[in-house]
Amino acid sequence: MRGRFGRFFASYSAIDYLSQLPSDRVATFKFSIAWRGESFLAVIHEVRIAISDKVTTWSDPTIPKYLRGSDDDALKHGIFFKSDVETSLIEATDRIDGISDLLTKSGHRGDLFNDEAALKALQIEGQPAAALVLDQNLRPYFWVVFKDGDTRSLAVVKSESDASVERTPRNLEGLSNRSIGIVGLGSVGSKIAVSLARLGVRRFYFVDYDIFLPENIARHTLDWNSVGDHKVAAVRETINRLGVDFEVEISRAHLTGQESTALVSGTLDRLGQCDLIIDATAESGVFNLLSSVAATYQKPMLWLKVYGGGFGGMIARSRPAIDPPAQTMRAAYLDYCHNFPAPNMEEIRDYAAEDSSGNILAASDADTGVIANHAARFAADTLLGRDPSTYPYSMYLIGLAKWWVFEAPFATIPIATHHLMGEVVASPLTASDSAEKDDNGAFIVSLLEKRSEASSPS
Repeated sequence: MRGRFGRFFASYSAIDYLSQLPSDRVATFKFSIAWRGESFLAVIHEVRIAISDKVTTWSDPTIPKYLRGSDDDALKHGIFFKSDVETSLIEATDRIDGISDLLTKSGHRGDLFNDEAALKALQIEGQPAAALVLDQNLRPYFWVVFKDGDTRSLAVVKSESDASVERTPRNLEGLSNRSIGIVGLGSVGSKIAVSLARLGVRRFYFVDYDIFLPENIARHTLDWNSVGDHKVAAVRETINRLGVDFEVEISRAHLTGQESTALVSGTLDRLGQCDLIIDATAESGVFNLLSSVAATYQKPMLWLKVYGGGFGGMIARSRPAIDPPAQTMRAAYLDYCHNFPAPNMEEIRDYAAEDSSGNILAASDADTGVIANHAARFAADTLLGRDPSTYPYSMYLIGLAKWWVFEAPFATIPIATHHLMGEVVASPLTASDSAEKDDNGAFIVSLLEKRSEASSPS
């Protein structure tokens, strides 16, 4: 492959389908070209063939629709046929005259590339942009055809294993039937989303109002291609490149900002329809809203925090009838922090902290990634409802350095909360935090009442 700028991806699905087509027919196909820094890749999306006056169209189920582009008109057309001539002759074919000669030797019309009427019958306007041939051993050969009659043979790229061979662990089966609502698509939330997509989750609802900027690149899943876009839209685009059957809805609502009641109400109601709600914002106002939604709709909720400076983090979940309510668990966590005060360090935004000497310490991409991936595994376990769960506790402190209660990096400290079922824990919340929690609870109730009245037949 070294030195081959042009490449063609021959998927198992496409080759399997093409190999079953009759040898006496010419088929057409649609393909895209993706340009990279050191190569370009041609990918077939669909094949069209007429057999016994019946036209059949086949689409490759393994290729993400995203690769087709936003407009199918951007796809290029090519001609496919089979040939039983010697392999050496196929390999030596170049220029459009050589392909025409190969068509003739294979029992097809040699002037096909130049016959406008024949091409229109194949629903191709203008000269085909490519030719694909399978030899007698079903090996593919692909040429890009230029308007001046020149051609370029592309190197064939094939997967080492059948795409049907799953690399996802069997114990994660069932995630494709679950839906996840994620609020906050920043450094942590974006990593959780992509990880869960790779684990097998197919249905997402993303909520975030923020725009992706260059300063976000250091720790985010996204890169410069997404600068200026909303994070929710860009992460959706990233996930749509991972497979073929994702369903990703997005909301750009600012849940604790100055939004219309209808927008916030609709967003919260949609979150309540998800099988799991994840708060990846580490903002108390958002937590209070989402914990109220989780309680109202009786849905599990997961939240997390990356400690400023990258010293570690916390992940927790609250499952209906299994764990205490999220607010009770948060109060227990704050009580733990009250009993074991952290070293004198002031946390500032963006996962940074300032120590007593004035030094600014920031969490790295690796630090946020560790906590995010722990949260993704925690989320998968929650969605699958394993009994017994892989995780005996529902709240964990995860150390990434010798700091606070962590004796060493990779230290994990579980916090027992099951004994708090049915109890209301005295919380060291400030008066403003407590008021905000009460206000958000009342706000959720009022929204639900309004939705109920709106849907009432009276």
